[in-house]
Amino acid sequence: MKTAIAALAIVAGTTASAQTLSAVGNANNFASETYSGLTLPYNGNAMIGDGTFGNTGSGDTGWDPGDMFGRTNPTAAGATGGGLPFSILDESVAGFPGDSVGIISEFDTTTEFFGVVDSVNGNNSSGFGQADYTWTNTGAGTIVDSFSVDVAAMGDFEGSDQYRFDISVDGGSSFPFSASAAANEDIANVYTMDDGSLSTLNDPMIFDGAILTNDFTTFTFSGLNLPVTGDIVLRFVGTSDGGSEAFAWTNANIEVIPAPASAALLGLGGLAAARRRR
Repeated sequence: MKTAIAALAIVAGTTASAQTLSAVGNANNFASETYSGLTLPYNGNAMIGDGTFGNTGSGDTGWDPGDMFGRTNPTAAGATGGGLPFSILDESVAGFPGDSVGIISEFDTTTEFFGVVDSVNGNNSSGFGQADYTWTNTGAGTIVDSFSVDVAAMGDFEGSDQYRFDISVDGGSSFPFSASAAANEDIANVYTMDDGSLSTLNDPMIFDGAILTNDFTTFTFSGLNLPVTGDIVLRFVGTSDGGSEAFAWTNANIEVIPAPASAALLGLGGLAAARRRR
């Protein structure tokens, strides 16, 4: 069974100990979330299917069945995850025996994740299928120390399928950190479905030098040492051209620590207070 993972998060620290602000879970403590490159209305739940899930809830104004861009969970996507694209949902045990592609288990009702399937489609002409989503939070005077994210992918990808995580520490004027995923069209990979069957597909997705599988894997980028001069911005950019390739991620975490001067000032303030109490 695929690992159930709770939420996207960003860690912000203005004191000596880090604090955690969560998004995509039960609480959203980011100052703002924005998106671009999506032609049709987006209400915060993923662009999925034919408009009955995630978009306006009325009328056929959404994407075609099997296409997806955005964050959701199996419950929000429909009963027992039935609204998720077939290439995202692993139904090999009960729903569709013989299913040979999928990431999220058919028995999973809670996992919050961000998925991309075929963003290059007739209903999303904006940006030629490339779309991005950003999360923003204050943090001036701190340092971005590390970034981690749980990522999964399954399918016969092409060179046009690309995904990227960016971090800005000046409010979005520049992005000094980027981590990209791209297809390796010279190799194949063997994936394990929930029923234990094996599925071999060509051209897997590579992220940070590793082959992605249909189980979420944690990747950590440490020692970034990025001084924050404005807002902290986490940006995800995705382009997918095909309904049989699925890319998903969750639990993106930015660790923010106090800048040395701030930490020293906190220490001096505590020392001064202690002296006044004597």
